[in-house]
Order: sequence, then structure tokens, then C-alpha cells
Amino acid sequence: MPKIREYAQQLSAVTRPLSQAADPGMAARQGDAKKSIGGALMQLGDNLFDIAEHNDATTMQVELANARAEYTQKMQRAKETGEAADPEYVQSVQNEAQERAAAIADKMTTRRGADAAKTYGAQFASGMQTMAISDNAAAIGEQAKLRAMESQNINRNTLRSSPDQFQAILGETLNTLDGPAYAHIDAGVREEMKMQAKSGLALATVEGVIHTRSPEEARQILDSGQLDGILTADHKRGLYAEADQAIRAREAEAARLERQQKLLEEKEHQRIGAEFVAKMNTPNGNQLSTKEVLASTLPWQMKEHFIKEMTEGPAKTDNALVNRLFLDMYREEGDPKKITSPAQLLPYVNRIGLTAWDHLNKELDRAPASKEVGRAASTARMAFRGSKVGAALPDVAELAFLDWRNDLRATTEQYRAEGKDPSVLISRDPNNKESFLNPNKMSQYLKPTNLLTSEQAMAVEGSKGNPAANVKKLPFKEFYDALPSGAHYIDPDGKPKVKR
Repeated sequence: MPKIREYAQQLSAVTRPLSQAADPGMAARQGDAKKSIGGALMQLGDNLFDIAEHNDATTMQVELANARAEYTQKMQRAKETGEAADPEYVQSVQNEAQERAAAIADKMTTRRGADAAKTYGAQFASGMQTMAISDNAAAIGEQAKLRAMESQNINRNTLRSSPDQFQAILGETLNTLDGPAYAHIDAGVREEMKMQAKSGLALATVEGVIHTRSPEEARQILDSGQLDGILTADHKRGLYAEADQAIRAREAEAARLERQQKLLEEKEHQRIGAEFVAKMNTPNGNQLSTKEVLASTLPWQMKEHFIKEMTEGPAKTDNALVNRLFLDMYREEGDPKKITSPAQLLPYVNRIGLTAWDHLNKELDRAPASKEVGRAASTARMAFRGSKVGAALPDVAELAFLDWRNDLRATTEQYRAEGKDPSVLISRDPNNKESFLNPNKMSQYLKPTNLLTSEQAMAVEGSKGNPAANVKKLPFKEFYDALPSGAHYIDPDGKPKVKR
């Protein structure tokens, strides 16, 4: 602008004389030129003013966009944190938005820009206030829902343990939802909350009946239809299933308790039986009385066996059966032939005798500890049966195996007491001299003087080349006197003994 004015002044100073001298119409033309220059200057001023307004407009647009983005994020965080439920929240947002709008207006350089900023700033502040009011109402409603759910969870837990309180708790809950504390919540939302409360409390009540009274009673409540307007079909299906499951669980628990009681009774019978067997085999003879047997809690079959042995003497032991029962204890888990209970041994008492029955009962308590013991025993029994003596005299092989397993058990207990590893006793290493599977150790159990009656001893001699029929049968006393100290034998009553 200054340059333009300076140039105009110089131009008029220089051209005035020339125009007057050379051209009488020059003055008129100069006047027109001045008018033209003045118009250009006014146009330029208008243009510059338009540019300032444009700058204000763009600045305002950016500032409002930033403010809107910033406040939108801030209000979103307020909803997530629950700050939007604060009673002062709406007023706080309104004040801040108005201050922000005023700050934007202060940045304007033109009157029109300032006026526009005030207008759009007011709209921005109003919009933020509207959002704050909506968020505040939603947050308060959500907070109320959460508190209602919290109280209902507590009430449901109460009903699961005390279902008789259903009507009292339901009435209290509905009155609260209809009261002033929830008046600001939309009526439709409140109705939904009441329906949820009814169904939740009804569910908990039926569950309480199932688990504190009886599942059958719960089924009757469901069958009556009194909860049809509250519980959905899916709810009822689930409750029926839960009731049926409770019935099955109760039956399973009763069966478990029955098995446990039976096992305790069997253990008690084991204890009494072992005590009676010991009394029957004292160094001073039988110390067990018939009266004591009859007064015991043993099952009648066991009483019968004890009295029979006391009056008639012990029956001949079926050693092959004893050994088979022993191996059955060590069968794999799940095998239907596996013996796991004393009751499974009871039917065999009349064939194996009370002493062998007592030994097997004691073995039964040890059997589950090791499958390897069962495998080792099977190997040993097959070896005894397959030996020369076993092929000729199966009963002798069974007696040898019986002696072998008794020694293995005693040695195992000794190793455990001394802190040694008993697994070496069933090692399959042929060079392991401790192992009861060592061929040399096993052969000791098949000597003619081991576990043999006089008749069996002669039969063994006969198996070596001398026909048993040609060998004179020794009286028991002569046979006993001929046995070395420590030898195992079967006495005339069929009981295994060791010569001292």
C-alpha cells in the first residue's frame, strides 16, 4: 500500500507539465486514472480482508475438530471408568466445553471469524452437553443394573441354601426395582430387570430344593407349572437334568457308602479270622472255643468252617488252588479275574483251609503294591511246573511254589525294614544271587525233602529212576527223623512245617 501511494505521487508530479503542454485532454485522462487506481486499492483491501476471514474459518474448523476428538475420547474413558455416573459429570463437561469454545473464539482475527467461532463453539458445547447427559443417564442405569445384579447374586446364593425364603426375597427385590432408587431408569429396562430377577431367583430356589431337600420334590415343583410364567423351557430342561443328576449322584454315594461299609466289615472279618487261626495253632494246641466262634461277627459260612476244623480237623489243602488265588491277586487292573476283596476268597475256604485262607488274606493287603511281583510269581510257578519234579508230581511243584512265595514275602518285608530296595529280589538277571528268580535259588525249593510227605518223597525218588511202587513207604516218624534241620515238610494234618 505505501509503495502504491508513493508511486502515484511521483507519477502525478512528473506527468503534470507534460500533459498540459502536449495534450489539452490530459487532465481529464489523469482524473480517470486516479479513479481507477483508487478502485484497485479498495479491491485489494477487500481481498486481504477475505483472506483473513478464510484463515479464521480454517483455524476454527481445525480447532473444533481437535476439541471434538479430544472430548469424545475423554467421555469414552469416563463411561468405561464409571466417572460418567457422577452427579456433577454433566455440568463439568458443559463448563469445560464452553471454556474450550471461548478459547477458540479468542484466536479469531476478524469480527466475522469471532462471530462464527462463537456460533459454532456454542453448538459444540451444546453437543458435548447432550452427549454427557446421555452418557450420565446410561452410566447411572448401568451402575444400578450392576448393583441390582450384585444383590441378586447374593440372594440367589441365599436361596440355594434356604429355598423357603423365595417369596420374601422376591417381594423385596421387586419393591426395590419399583422404588425411587430406580425411578430414573427407563420403564422398559426396569421391566426387563424384574423379569431377570424373577427367573434368577426361581432358578436358585429350585436348585436349593434339589440339593437341600430332595430332587424329587424339585421335579414336583416343575411339574406343577407354578413357575411356567417365570422360567423358560430351557431353564426347566436344565433343572430337570440337574434333579436327575442329583438322584444319580445320591444313588452312587449310597452305593459307595455301602461298599465302604462292606469293606470295613470284611477287614473286621479278616482280623477276627486271623485271630482265630492263631488261637487254633498255638504251641499248646487249639485254644479257640466253639462258643467264641458263635459269638463273633463272622458270617455264618466262616463260623461253619471254624467249627468244622475244630471238630473234624483241617481239611487237605488244595495247594494248586491256593497258588492260583495268589496269582489272581496280582492280575492287571480291570481284569475281571483279579481278586481285590476278602469276600472273593470266602467261597474257597472249604478247599484251601482256614490257615491258607488267612495267609491269602494277608497277601491281599500287599498285592496291589506291585504288578512286578505278580509277573515274577507267574514266572516262578511256570518254572516249577515245567521242572522234572513238577512234570512228574504237579502237587509237589505247587508246594514248592507256595514255599517260594512265602519266603519271597518274608524277605521283602525284611528288606523294607532294613531300608533296602526289595526290587532286587525279583530281578531277572541270572547273575543276581539275591533274586528269587535265580535258577540256583529256585532249584533249592524242589529238593525231595522240601515240602514233601513221606509218600511224596518216595514218589520223587521214583521219578529219578526207582519206581515209586518199589520204594517202601516210611512211617511218618522215620521220615521226620531222616529230615535235616531246617527242612520243610507237610505233617499228617496237611500243614506246612519246618523241622527245628
